Amino acid sequence: MGVVIGLIILIVGIILFIGNVSGWWATFPYAGFIVMSLGALIIRRSRDD
Repeated sequence: MGVVIGLIILIVGIILFIGNVSGWWATFPYAGFIVMSLGALIIRRSRDD
């Protein structure tokens, strides 16, 4: 279950990253990287169990 949640968060991070780079919807700097890192961390921690 943690892998699915991590993937969803990772995909949201990719969307934020694309939005910041393209200028479609600008959020705070590095929002995409922070959210993608959080998703990757959740995936990594859930696979250790």
